[in-house]
Amino acid sequence: EDEGTWTLRLKMDFESSNPNMYDLVAYRIKFTPHPHAGKGWCIYPAYDFTHGICDSLEDIDYSICTLEFETRREPYYWILWALDMFRPNVYEMSRLNLQYTVLSKRRLLKLVNNHYVRGWNDPRMPTISGLRRRGYTPEIINTFCNDLGATRAMNVIEMEKLFNVARNCLATTSRRCMAALDPIHVEITNWAEHSSKP
Repeated sequence: EDEGTWTLRLKMDFESSNPNMYDLVAYRIKFTPHPHAGKGWCIYPAYDFTHGICDSLEDIDYSICTLEFETRREPYYWILWALDMFRPNVYEMSRLNLQYTVLSKRRLLKLVNNHYVRGWNDPRMPTISGLRRRGYTPEIINTFCNDLGATRAMNVIEMEKLFNVARNCLATTSRRCMAALDPIHVEITNWAEHSSKP
């Protein structure tokens, strides 16, 4: 069979105002080798079906998502209710958008796969490992995130905010020294006359 020919859908609630509650795809055929089963398996569960189940099995207390998943909360709870499983608390917040910075995993993956960068930890990448290689300490990253907080409002954070947090965090620990990089020769001609005065 071709991919997408057969799917297993859930009979949920066709009366709901949320289209995600109509008949959510639970399983679909996808001819991609499985990391453990290899090519012997082609039936895969959909993210919306497994998200709540995995959270429940792993005893997650708070499932935190970005705002684009807000309409998925209803099927998330419906599946757990239908299976009589523990239901974690779900919260949605806005994405962190940095000025002049691509944060989409799909777009960043293209940079890695097309070898525009050396990998996810390339210092030019806006990833945690990339920031660490650029010299950003865990304290800087945590302080930056704590200062921003979590919000539901759409926002774009200026890069200067990150730079400022880095400067403030490094100010207390960085060693400083002063040096004359291009010294000039100075001859003091009246040193003896002034050095004898009290």
